[in-house]
Amino acid sequence: MAYRLALSLWHRPTTRVWSCRQRAPSNASGRSPPGGNSSDFAGAAAIPSFLSVEIPMIKSISVPIEPVSEDNFRSFGHIIAAPKKDPQFVGPGYSTWRYPLVLGGTADLTMLRHPFGPVVCNRFEKHPTITELRVPLDPVVSVVFVASTLDIPRPQDMKGFLVDGETAMLIERNIWHSASFPLDPRGAHFILISDRETEGELEEAGIDGVPSVYTQMVDWTGQYELVPDYSGLGESYDRLA
Repeated sequence: MAYRLALSLWHRPTTRVWSCRQRAPSNASGRSPPGGNSSDFAGAAAIPSFLSVEIPMIKSISVPIEPVSEDNFRSFGHIIAAPKKDPQFVGPGYSTWRYPLVLGGTADLTMLRHPFGPVVCNRFEKHPTITELRVPLDPVVSVVFVASTLDIPRPQDMKGFLVDGETAMLIERNIWHSASFPLDPRGAHFILISDRETEGELEEAGIDGVPSVYTQMVDWTGQYELVPDYSGLGESYDRLA
C-alpha cells in the first residue's frame, strides 16, 4: 500500500508549528485503490492525523557596547581606576580618593568567578538600599548591562559597557545590573563588596525559592535576550561580532 506524507510549516508571531498528516490515497470515485479494499486502511485511523510541537520564539535584541568611562557611567554609579583627578587627601607618602560605598548591614567581601561563555543576557537585579562594588582580579575585559529606570526595565532601557581588567565598578542603589561576562576563555575573578544580609538572602533564594527583600530581580528567560553589538568598537573587536 502506498501512503503520502504531507509536511507543512508556517509561522506565527510567537511560535513555530509543524504539522504532519498521513492519509491514504483514493481515486476520483472515492473507492479504494485497485487491488485494495477498505479493510486495508483500517489501521490508518489509529495514526494521529495531526501532530503539533510549539517552540517559543525568543527575541534577541542587540545592545551597542561602548567602553566604560566616568562620563558615560555617571548615571549608574562610579568607575574606579587609576585617577586622573587630584586626590581628596594627601598624607605622608600616600594620597586618597573616596567613593560613596553604601551598605545596609554587615560588610560582606566575596571572591566571585564568572566563567567564559556566550554573552547572552536575560537576568538582572537591583538593590534599593545598598551599592555594589566589583573589583576585577584578572586583566580580562568584560561586558556588563545596566539600566537606571526605577520600574521593571524594558530591553530598550538597557545599556552595555565594556569594562577592562583595571577598572572597578561601584554600582549605585536602584540600578538594574547583569552579571559580568568575561571575553577571555579563562574566565575572570572579581572581589564583590556588598552586605551579608543581601548576599545571604540571594543565596537562599537561589536554592530554596525564598522571596527576596533586599534585591529585586527580573528574568526574561523565554521572552527576550540581550546580545552585544561590538560594531562601534573598531576592528579589534570584529572577531566578536
